[in-house]
Amino acid sequence: MAQVVVTLLSALAWAVFAQEQAASGWSAFFGGTVCFVPSGFFALRLWMSRGQPSVGGLVAGEAIKVFGTVALFVLVVVLYRDLRWVPMLVTFLLALKTYWVALAIR
Repeated sequence: MAQVVVTLLSALAWAVFAQEQAASGWSAFFGGTVCFVPSGFFALRLWMSRGQPSVGGLVAGEAIKVFGTVALFVLVVVLYRDLRWVPMLVTFLLALKTYWVALAIR
């Protein structure tokens, strides 16, 4: 949930303050989406296997998350012609770092 909020706030900030507003806002949104979609699937996979947790399942889920992230990056780069790299990567990193903030708050 925090990753989605960070993504939306960052995309909004890029859309308002960047020179190329629309392209930067969408690039930022896609960068955050590349982060939170695989994380959401990973969390769903963990929740569904809560009855029988295993290290192998955790490793498999993490591998799927990594490959999903790479696949989404490739998809964004190939399909979105107006891509702005800086907003996409900055928002991806911000969304990725919400794990650390969440751990620090707990």
